[in-house]
Amino acid sequence: MISLIPIAYRWGIVALVAAAFGGWCYTRGLLHGERELEAFREAVAVEGAKQAEHNLELVNRQQAITQRVSNDYQAKIAALQRKYASWVPVRPDGGEVSRVSCSAESADAKPPDLVSVADYRTLAELCAQTTQQLVSLQGWLKEVRRE
Repeated sequence: MISLIPIAYRWGIVALVAAAFGGWCYTRGLLHGERELEAFREAVAVEGAKQAEHNLELVNRQQAITQRVSNDYQAKIAALQRKYASWVPVRPDGGEVSRVSCSAESADAKPPDLVSVADYRTLAELCAQTTQQLVSLQGWLKEVRRE
């Protein structure tokens, strides 16, 4: 019976069957790829939600640390200000001393950078506040790094 079909038609039938099988394989592969992509997208969405939750928790912990260090810093600065407010009594006649080691114009000239004792109290207070600020920032950095 097959011998009655001309050879060209036989090859045509083989080509059509091969093309149909190739199309079926291509379609199955394409659908498989799309399913894999959807599964990947879902996994990424789940991991993204977990990461967002973790980031929010981390931000909240760091804000709590920052608030605690800030409150501690404010309390220490207030204590420093109270301490230096009564540290050096300012006399009305006030003495003057050189603020920096700047040379005068001549040996007999008065140095141009004279300040009163009250200014030294202010300078000492500002130095103490700056030191406290740096100590507090270092403490904050250490706490944040521990997280």
